[in-house]
Amino acid sequence: MLEITSKAVQEFKQILKGKGNEGKTIRIFSIGGGCCGPTVGMDVVEKGQQDDETINHDGLVVYLEKKAATSLDGVTIDFSNNGTQKGFMIKNPAGGGCCG
Repeated sequence: MLEITSKAVQEFKQILKGKGNEGKTIRIFSIGGGCCGPTVGMDVVEKGQQDDETINHDGLVVYLEKKAATSLDGVTIDFSNNGTQKGFMIKNPAGGGCCG
């Protein structure tokens, strides 16, 4: 199961409070993968697609692309704003050994 930390949920909620995002939510999808694990895309959408899974994290509805659900199993989405890094962080415990 994909995990979304409370920091990431709060940041998603802030994004959705922005102008033009009323009534929208987040959709997470897989762009592809490689030896370092899946590449993840995120978008603000009005609704999910037909086969998407629906996840509710602390009142935030997130749509998860069906094919991404398998590749993102065990992955955590976090948000960092510690001065040197700001943004969403994808943590994949199984993707530690990258090629190259």
